Amino acid sequence: EFPPRPHSSTRMKLTSVPAGSRHRYDFVVIGGGSAGATLAARLAEDATVSVALIEAGTHATDLAFKIPAACGKLQHSRHDWSFSSEPSTFASQYIKNKRNAYPRGKALGGSSCLNYMAYVRGAAADFDTWAREFGAQGWAWEDVLPLFKASEDFLSPAADGVDAAAHGVGGPVGVSVAAPVKKIAGAFVAGAEEVGFRRADYNAGEMDGVVNLFHQTVRNGVRSDTNTAFIASQPAKKNLTVIHFGQATKLLFADDDRQKVLGVQVADISSTQRSEYTIFADKEVIVSCGAIQSPQLLMLSGIGDKNDLHRLGIECRVELPGVGKDMEDHIANWIRFKPAQPGADLGNVNATRSERLLSLIQWAVFGTGVLASSCYDATLFYKTEPFKKSHPGYGPDIQIGLFCAGGDEDIFEKNIGVEPEHNFHKEYYSQPDDQDFLMVPTLLHTHSRGSVELASTDPFAPPKIITGFCTDQRDMEALVASYRKCLELGRSSAMQKAGVGEAVFDREMLARHNGDPESYPFLEEYARASASSLYHPTGTCRMSSVVDETLKVLGVKGLRVADASIMPTIVSGNTNAASIVIGEKAALMIKKEHGLRDVVRTKAPRRRPGTLACVAVFTVAAATVIFVRYRLYGGPMRWHLER
Repeated sequence: EFPPRPHSSTRMKLTSVPAGSRHRYDFVVIGGGSAGATLAARLAEDATVSVALIEAGTHATDLAFKIPAACGKLQHSRHDWSFSSEPSTFASQYIKNKRNAYPRGKALGGSSCLNYMAYVRGAAADFDTWAREFGAQGWAWEDVLPLFKASEDFLSPAADGVDAAAHGVGGPVGVSVAAPVKKIAGAFVAGAEEVGFRRADYNAGEMDGVVNLFHQTVRNGVRSDTNTAFIASQPAKKNLTVIHFGQATKLLFADDDRQKVLGVQVADISSTQRSEYTIFADKEVIVSCGAIQSPQLLMLSGIGDKNDLHRLGIECRVELPGVGKDMEDHIANWIRFKPAQPGADLGNVNATRSERLLSLIQWAVFGTGVLASSCYDATLFYKTEPFKKSHPGYGPDIQIGLFCAGGDEDIFEKNIGVEPEHNFHKEYYSQPDDQDFLMVPTLLHTHSRGSVELASTDPFAPPKIITGFCTDQRDMEALVASYRKCLELGRSSAMQKAGVGEAVFDREMLARHNGDPESYPFLEEYARASASSLYHPTGTCRMSSVVDETLKVLGVKGLRVADASIMPTIVSGNTNAASIVIGEKAALMIKKEHGLRDVVRTKAPRRRPGTLACVAVFTVAAATVIFVRYRLYGGPMRWHLER
């Protein structure tokens, strides 16, 4: 009845799919991102089953996707879905049209190809809360810690404050600490210790009151995304077919069972002529499209709130009002600090043209230097007093990150979307001797909630994203407290000895508040003007309301969701590491249920540039400079950074 399964002879792809054709696999994974690529690769470890991984993008092969310091140039590229939210009412007032940017990876590896490589697992309390309050048995910290370690190849066990026993060695994802430590990063850690924080490993479970250098998903100076880690660098699996440029448009149900999913309808989006084909799953379909597109696909398929679906003329097959609801995100802002003396060297990432060329050569040959880090180099976590009282069993609600650079127009206007007339940062980063740096205070656990809704029945139309930022005044109070903590850190003797000067803000806004940068009215106005998403949406298909603890969609047969959308509460920190573990956990549960073989985890090979690379770089140095300047950076070269 069906043509043979179109297995690829390599790990790479199904090169073409005829329009109207149908194919069968044992497992079909929709979405090749942080969770999806992990899950598909793990399922394919059993050679007796066939796995299809459907990805709307393709390999992100541009050089910028390999250089960690180029992370600020990846938004709005062809590998970004470039979503934006509905206008915010209580925050983001200085953002263009009051709409938050939501970059999402449109590539194998998903958003792990676009992010800023911060490796933060979350607090032990986060996962224990999932198990305790949401019935997510098997998701407590003691259950997920072995999975974090299995996926990790920690390369910096001797770094200060690292608990080597809490980390894994030999896993596919390379994790490291930037070295050598930049001057301002060292001062930030010392300053935090001075005001009461302790230097420890925030990935060991306890995060409250902890400061340290960031752990980054970087291996030998190169980004370690999930495609590189789990698929591209692993031995070929003939039972894994990776389908590029395939956008899932609708789940397919059995004719004789309205609640049984059999497969998925897919559009080939490699050209403007969108041909369609069908892929069936003999065992299961797993949706791993992320917290924005997973609920979109479910709703387009008739799974969701009955009233919302009927308004768009969609037949409701399974009523699950929680689909798309309860979105949580992290809300961030930027506090800019200047050197105490003009031209003073704080050790941030700003260099002359000749130094940049040397940095490029150093990165290409040795995988070291300033290009080998995203500049997101240090961080701390803590719980505010009100949150301790209201959520005693939760992880910290505040994170403050350190960027060892002052940003540029691409960061503030193109990526975050600050309106040019309100971009006070421009006055400072336009100076050639800019040695500014940024603290990024972030609210990790909000009382406010957002949602993802269908804008239309068109599967190619972006959904409506409602952030709900600061609709609860308690969130504003926590944000203001975090800004004051940044100012306190800047005044520490360690920061002062390093040459740190005052924090600078919008002059006109500050003048409206008598020049007092610590007054509540000023900081509240600054938050309402500039606070925006840190690009960590979660919870839109959460455990307890949409999926059970095995990630099976409630009331539906043959369907699971496995990505950040299933988090019942958001983790206390950047979400990529937890998303990878969701993929790992899903694979283990599926293997157990279907009696599949589990194998010893295989790490990605440690590839270092060698002598040949050195010769090549010096031979084409001039061409490389031109390429980096005009292709990678689009103009005068400055080191870019972003959230």
